Order: sequence, then structure tokens, then C-alpha cells
Amino acid sequence: MPNWCENTLKIQGKSDDIYNFCKRHIVDGRFDFNTIIPEPESEEECSDSFNLNKNPKPYIGPNSDGKLWFNWYDWRKWRWGCKWNSSALSAKNIPEANQGIDEYDENTCEITFSTPWGPPRYILDEILWRYDEKLKIKMYLRFEGYDEYDFYGETDAYGVKSYERKWHSKPSRILAFLDKRFKIIKNESNVFVFKKGNFGSELILDDNFDELTEVVFEKPNCTCNADIYNYDVILADLNQKISGIKNIDRQNSFDLAHDVVSKSLEMCGENANLVFNVATLTPDVEKLIRLLKNKFRTVKRTKPPMLSKKSSEVFVVCLKYQINDYDLEGELKTLIE
Repeated sequence: MPNWCENTLKIQGKSDDIYNFCKRHIVDGRFDFNTIIPEPESEEECSDSFNLNKNPKPYIGPNSDGKLWFNWYDWRKWRWGCKWNSSALSAKNIPEANQGIDEYDENTCEITFSTPWGPPRYILDEILWRYDEKLKIKMYLRFEGYDEYDFYGETDAYGVKSYERKWHSKPSRILAFLDKRFKIIKNESNVFVFKKGNFGSELILDDNFDELTEVVFEKPNCTCNADIYNYDVILADLNQKISGIKNIDRQNSFDLAHDVVSKSLEMCGENANLVFNVATLTPDVEKLIRLLKNKFRTVKRTKPPMLSKKSSEVFVVCLKYQINDYDLEGELKTLIE
């Protein structure tokens, strides 16, 4: 038996929008992940990475609904964030089975379900991304007692830990948004994502920027290979260390952006696109952006909609890396001296 994570969605919005959300995603008494990120239904729809006939890997059991070609375990961990669909549904103020949209008049509802070992973090990401403009969604997670979850909050009388937060969108969500606006992804693109942390396949770089690991960006015909130092797209979505002291935090933000850019220049192919985030636009960051205009054809700033409106964080989008005589590496060293 796994340890369980209890996930609660508290949703506010117009009654019609809540009605449609519940009817779309609660199926046969389950908050069904397949209505949000569906599993492939045929071998042709399944990417090679999870097709056991093309890329055989050990996987756990026959829990694949007859899809013997499908590495369901790895796919669900990668696309949903947990190995099983949800279970143990309970809900408040959701539409009744035979209730029409005109008969439903609730502006809030609550949906609770369980998942093994942890939350379905990519399902939660997708919900926030998809319904950001229509619904206000908060998520509360309660974990069965585990020392590794100490940072999620205080232990209650039953050994369960709780916390509330809005998930940061995963890198593919940010790239998807930026791609719509800036067209940064092409078929056959090699994509590299910098990510600090210790959560599964998102561990790309350690704190010292010297340990590379591969990750696949999920868009057709886009791959990533840590052995290739000739990337078409590089994304850095990193969180700086927060001290609460304004001057120190501004310096940390610049240092992180500087390190990302310096490392990325070793990995850019011609016409490559670089995207990185900064916690705030300090004068030093502004200087860094001006320098980048000498090596990239276009440099823009943008704020993806999944970021909090109160946040000062922005993303810097650098398009079409130019191989020329300008010594950007040398200028970057001068910038920090």
C-alpha cells in the first residue's frame, strides 16, 4: 500500500463555469485525469519514449487497460505526476447527476480526491493553466506522515501534514505560452531546460551549474539530449534564494541570471532561442539585457499569465543567437567585477 496524498480543490467562479468544470472532469464518480491529460489510445499516438515495442523498459504490472505496448507507469509519472488515476472522491456543492446547468446556482465548490505517494502536480499545473481566466482555484494537500514532507507544514494530531500553495507551471507550460507569441519552437528542435531542485526528471542542473541531465520537452518531434551542446531552445525557470533583504535579493536575482546566460552561451547553436526568468528588473539586469542584444537578433521581456499579477518576476526572451565577433563572454565577466 502506498502512502496517500489527499488533494482538495477549492473553486470559485460563475455557476456556469463551475458546472462545466465538474461535468467535464468528474466521470463515473472519479475526478478523471484522462479528461485533463488523456493517455494515448493507440500505439500510433504513443511517443517512442513510452512505447514498449520501440523503447522497451521495465515497468510495473499490467495496469494499462490492455495497452500492452504502453509503458503506463513512466508515462503517468511524467505527464500526471503520480502512477494512478484519482480515487476516494468526495465533494461539496458539485452538480447532481441529473441537474441541468440552469438549475445549478453555486459560486463555490470543493473536490477532494486521493493519489499515491504525492500530488498529481502536472494535472494541477494543467488545471491552473487552462482555467486561469475563468475560475479561482486553490489547492490544499494533506500527506500521510513522512519526514521528507516536513517542509509542507505542521503535523496534526493524526500525523498528517498540510499546506496550501499555487503550483508554479512546469517548463513546458511556459514554453507553450511563449511559443504562441514568439514562435520559438520548431519541429526537430533540441530543447534544454535548466531546473534546480530534486523533483524527478526536472532535475537538470545542480546548484553549481555543473551537473547536466536530460529531459524531453513534450511537443511532437522535439527532443533533448544532454550530450548535445548545440541546442535550438534553452529555457531557465529557476527560483533565486530569498533572504527578505531587498539589496541581497536583487543581487541574487542578477547573479542567477548571469550564471544562466554564461552557461547557455556554451550551449547555443546558431539562431538558438534563450529564455530565462529574473525576479526583478534591477539596473544590473537591465545592463545584462542590453549586452544580450549584441548576440541575439531580438530581445524581449514578457510575463506569462501563470505568474501572479503581484509578482515582479519577468521572463527575458532572446531570439536567434548570432555567431559573430562580439565578445559577450568577456563583457559578462566585466559586468560582475
